[in-house]
Amino acid sequence: MLVFFILSSFMIVNAFRGLSTNQLMMVDQVLTCRAHCVDAFALKNDPLRDSSCQNQIDCQMCWENCGLFYQKYEVWGSICKDSRICFTGCQMACSVYRGDLLTGKNLEMSWNFAEPLKITHLTKMNKLEIRWQSPVPLLATSSTVPNIVYALFWKMAHRQNIWFPLNHTITNSFTTNNLDIIHSGVDFLLLAYTRDGLVAALQWKKNNSEKLRWYHICFNADSCHWCCINFLCTYIS
Repeated sequence: MLVFFILSSFMIVNAFRGLSTNQLMMVDQVLTCRAHCVDAFALKNDPLRDSSCQNQIDCQMCWENCGLFYQKYEVWGSICKDSRICFTGCQMACSVYRGDLLTGKNLEMSWNFAEPLKITHLTKMNKLEIRWQSPVPLLATSSTVPNIVYALFWKMAHRQNIWFPLNHTITNSFTTNNLDIIHSGVDFLLLAYTRDGLVAALQWKKNNSEKLRWYHICFNADSCHWCCINFLCTYIS
């Protein structure tokens, strides 16, 4: 038990080194809010795409206001009181921010990424494509699997551990033309959220591709410990 606790503590420190407490808290709040938007309003496409939310006005309004409220609620929060301009999607974001919606946290569910990030350099277009598979519950569940919203970060390999936000998305890929990312050695960090919060994380380390090309770590909400190391997952009670 003590060994697992030490290892899980080591993994969380290393996986999120460079993400400030405020930065991680902001991501937690905004993506949990946006997952509520997707569950409530996104067009029921299979698979879900960003357009599933962007093309639905309530979903798009909810998604945008999640970001605005957690960044500057003192500026934007007053619209929650005006139903003439704050419609259904906007009111959903208001409710999430105020804590009106109870999250039915499933403490028995833990998730993991079964596959590594796939990085492809699209040479002719001078772009970089990052793809991933959706995380899956480690335990069988009879309940409906909730929609997932992802936060993707990048940082320079062999430099100061500062993660830069790259994208929030409900799809399983992202393409960038950022020249710093394309032409430099970079690491990637992917966080997966449902409306109940963070459920899984995945890191791709460019400069350790031979010894440690990837590892996945999954979140056990019941014990609040990170519990996956490389290909071995376990629960910590």
